[in-house]
Parts: sequence; C-alpha cells; structure tokens
Amino acid sequence: MVKFSRRLIFSFLLVTNLLITNYGLLWAGWEIKKPDLGIGVDYNEGMWSSIWIRGNTLRLGFLMGNVPGRRVYQAETTLPNAITWSSSYVDQWGSDSPADRFGEFIGICENLDGNAWIINYEQIGAIFPKVKSSKKNGTWQPVQTIEQSAVFGEPCGEWAAISVYGSTYPWVAYYKYGGAVNYLKCAQFNGVDWSTFTVNSGDSFSYIDIAMSSDNRLFISYIQSNQVRLSFGSPSYGWTHELNFYANSVKHTSIALDTGNTPFIALYDTQTGKLACLKRTGPAIFEVKDIEYVNAAGITDDERCAIAISTSNVIHIAYYDDEEQALKYAKCTSWDKGFSIYTVIPAPAGKYCSIALYGETPYISFYDPNGTNGGDIKYAKWTSEDSNTVTIPYTTGGYVTINPVTGLMKVEVPAFTFTADITLTITALTTLPVSNQPDVKVINVGFEMTTSRSEQPQKPITITMNYRDMDVSGYDENRLVIGYYDDIAKMWKPEPSQPYPSENKVMCTTNHLSKFALLQVSLAPGLNDAFCYPSPARLSQGDKINFRNFTPNAEVKILSPAGHILKKLFADVNGVLPSWDGETDGGGKIGSGVYIVHASDEKGNLKIFKIMIIK
Repeated sequence: MVKFSRRLIFSFLLVTNLLITNYGLLWAGWEIKKPDLGIGVDYNEGMWSSIWIRGNTLRLGFLMGNVPGRRVYQAETTLPNAITWSSSYVDQWGSDSPADRFGEFIGICENLDGNAWIINYEQIGAIFPKVKSSKKNGTWQPVQTIEQSAVFGEPCGEWAAISVYGSTYPWVAYYKYGGAVNYLKCAQFNGVDWSTFTVNSGDSFSYIDIAMSSDNRLFISYIQSNQVRLSFGSPSYGWTHELNFYANSVKHTSIALDTGNTPFIALYDTQTGKLACLKRTGPAIFEVKDIEYVNAAGITDDERCAIAISTSNVIHIAYYDDEEQALKYAKCTSWDKGFSIYTVIPAPAGKYCSIALYGETPYISFYDPNGTNGGDIKYAKWTSEDSNTVTIPYTTGGYVTINPVTGLMKVEVPAFTFTADITLTITALTTLPVSNQPDVKVINVGFEMTTSRSEQPQKPITITMNYRDMDVSGYDENRLVIGYYDDIAKMWKPEPSQPYPSENKVMCTTNHLSKFALLQVSLAPGLNDAFCYPSPARLSQGDKINFRNFTPNAEVKILSPAGHILKKLFADVNGVLPSWDGETDGGGKIGSGVYIVHASDEKGNLKIFKIMIIK
C-alpha cells in the first residue's frame, strides 16, 4: 500500500514536472530550469550530463541523441542570471544504435585562463575503444584521442573523469582493460596533445572520479573488487594507494577536496543501503557519515552521487535516492553535526546528476526523460524559499515548511487545532523586533506565522528552527530557545524549548500565532527575581500567566488560598516555563481570587509569592 500511495503522489508530481519544460519551477527551495540551447529542435539531450562553474561562467556537457545519431554537446551561460545560452556540438557519431557506445562518461572543466575541455568515451562496434577530448580556446578545437585500446573491443576510457586546478592544464582519470591485468590510467594535456600514465594496476576499475589539490596532486577515487579505493600523488612524485579503509561493498564514488586538501568521498554503500560520505583523517583512516537510506543496492549506473566543497568548506552532495525515487541534495556546514537533506525533484527526473558551486549556491545538472523528443537537460539552482502557504485540514492537521538561507523552518499543526480548515502562512524575517529585556538576546533567525482565521491554536503546535553556525557565533547552542513576540506588551516571550546543537536546530511547542525567533535567555542565578505577570490576570479577556527569571529546571506549584495544589509547572534547562491559561491539572478552571505561587529550584531553595486572578 505504501508503494501504491507513493506512485500516486509521484504521478501527480510528474504532471507538475511537465510545466517546467519551457518555464522555471520553484520546487521546495529549488529553481528548476531547462536551458535555452538555441538549437531550434530538441533531440533527447541530457544523458551523461556534467556541470562546471568557473568565475561567472556555467558550462554543461551532455549527450544528445536521435539527431539522427548522437552528439556530444557543450552549453554555457553567464551567472547569476543565466539568461542567454550558447551551445555547440563538439563530437558526433552518425548512428543511434544501442550497440554503439558513443558520448558516455562526459566530463567538462575550465581553468582560470578561460580554456575549457570536454571529454567522452567512444566504443563503436569492434573499433578500438577510446577516450577523447576537445579544447575550447575561443572556439572548440578538433577532437583529440587521449588514448585508445590496442585491441578491437577492449575498453579504454570507461569511467573517465576530468578536473583542473587554477591555470594549469587538466588531468583525466580512466579505466583501461588489459586482460589479466587492468589499469587505472591518468593523462594530462601538455599544450599540444595528451601524456598518459599508469596510476595503478590489478582487477578492473570503475566509478572513477578525480580532484586536483592546490599543490597539483591528483586525488582519484574508484571502486575495485566492489570496494572504494583512493590513489593520490602525481607521475613525478609517485603514487600512494589506500585500499582497505572501508570494508563494505559500494557503488559510485565522487571526490572533492576542502581548502586544506583533505579528501571527502561520497558513495552508495550497498550493504547498509545508505548514501555515505567519507573524510580522510589520516593515512588510510577515514571517518564515515551515513547520510540517509537510499536503497543503494538498487542504484544503477545512471543514478549517481556527486560532491562539491565550497571555499568555506561546506560540503554539498547531489544524489539519486532509489528508495524515494527522487533527486536529492545533502548539505554539511560542520562535519561533527552531519548533513541536512532536501528533495530537489521527484523521479523520473534526476538521473545523471552532477553538481557545481557558484559561491555557496549549488547548481545541479540532471536528465529529465519527460522532455521534448525523449528527454531534456535541466539544472536546479538553490534559491531560498522565504515564504510558504498551505491549507491545513481541520480533521487531519498538517505542516508548513520554508527553506530560507538560515535553514529549514517547520510548523506542525495537529488535528482539531483550529475550529475549521485554515490557510497557514509562514514567512522568514530578516528584521526582527529588538529586545529591551536585558536577559533576552534576539538571534536573527526567525519567521512570522499567520492564518486565514482570527483565532489562536487550541492545541500546541510544534515549531522547528534550523540555523547556521555563523548565525549563533558567540552564543551557547545548548541554551538556545524559541520565543514569540508579544505585540501588545512589546516584548519577547521565550517558550520551553529543546535545543539540538549537534543538528543545528531548536524545537518548541506554542499556542500562539506571532513572530518567532531564536533567543538566548540569561540564566537566573536564583529565584530572588522570579515573578509572574500580569497581576491581576484577566482570563476572560485572554490573559495568560507568564513566568520570568526562574532557574533551570525549577518547579512551580500554583496553590489555592487553602493550600491545595492546583497546577504544577516545570522550567526547562534555560529556566523557561510555559504560559498558563488557568486550567488546573484536574481539567477545571480557576476562579477569581488570590493564589499562591510556590517555586523551588534544584537546590531546594524556595520563593513564595502571590498572584491575583480576575475571571
């Protein structure tokens, strides 16, 4: 039944996906676009796609079929607007026969001098298989063979990958079949043609990727005997092979280096079924972060993962989730805190994905089979989703999410929270009311929540706020709370909250519709300054009793004039207590009168005072 429901959902989403053939679509924080290639007619383009960004130039390499025949295409545009595209084919083959493997393993790159290269693999019938390249220096130059097999039909160039650092010439890594002994090869453009070298030999090599360090060393990830391997070095200085650092069998590898030249490898672990990321912390020593279950055993060669790391060492991974049948994206701002996960677009779009960064903004290229004449090349650009409106059914409840630059924000509404169906809107705020309270500091992460009905929630709703490390610099993440702004009292009121520093998020429940923000509340040294307000509280006019300046984990008892306990409340680790509406623990409502507040801290210290209630 679950699979049936999922198929129904995706069938609806596929209809939605048809709308982005000629128009951009905002999908949960992602702007999905099809580049205007300017070629008049589309011919199933986008398989084996690769993306590269250098400066303000975005380049796409991809295969176009059904021309008739096949062509390796390159398209480019200028960021950030990406309005005008130019495109041209750099290689072609006159047949579209499935037996002819032309235009596979496409890779593209550009150095700081503005020279671009594109590579692809060709195996036409029994002709010598080869890996080929073309260079653009103003215009695309004639295709060159990097290396070809000496024997008919024996692969040479499968799993090819290309990379370049700075203004140097690019390097290519690829597999060459050798019979009893096979080879992991690399090649560098030397200004005229390509010089080839052997990196490693042994069993067959697959799922190869390459990254260049700032000191011009090659880092090559690959799979051999179903296990991930890493080789790094150069033909001049020799190679280091790290072979047995991850025991599980895997599919696909993608490698990127941080600013310290530390390699990170994204892969599919077929034993756990998860997408994982590996960080090298020492010789043949890797830390592993499991990102999420993706049914890795079902991943096929066109369902890829791809990794990129920004200059601020934020890790970005694009990947295909075979479990949810969707193209997804994972982001890690701090290795210790793991990854945040987002859906980019549902299947069948999302195969042959590749990722590149424009500053901190990820761009993901992919193939959409529901395109013109068979399929389209498309790309997704992360764009912050600052506002969202959702209809919440009265009988089932629901939730609303937004994805501003600070991170995911989510509001969950249980059933029967309002008296009818409502339209709930949450909007990220870049400017928040200042705090005039010396014990409350406002962090610039927040949103405003409004509804189509002029009523407050009758049940607690749950709020989740994510944040970036930069947002809370100088604050104690263990003491973050969520608070709402009281427009009448002109003050921030903290809600009892649960911080999750390892996940960069805070959660709370609330019965208010208002502006919400992350707060830091100063811990009260004792109960001397603890108090309740307003007093008198007029419950019939909507007043609630609020508690301030209580110590962490304090216990508060509300007593009748005769000394009977009517209500117990408990402060959280920040000394924050929930507002009280006058309902007793027995379910009744208190009447007018003077009530006793009995507060005690963890050390047994007491404070007793009174509050007046007018019903």
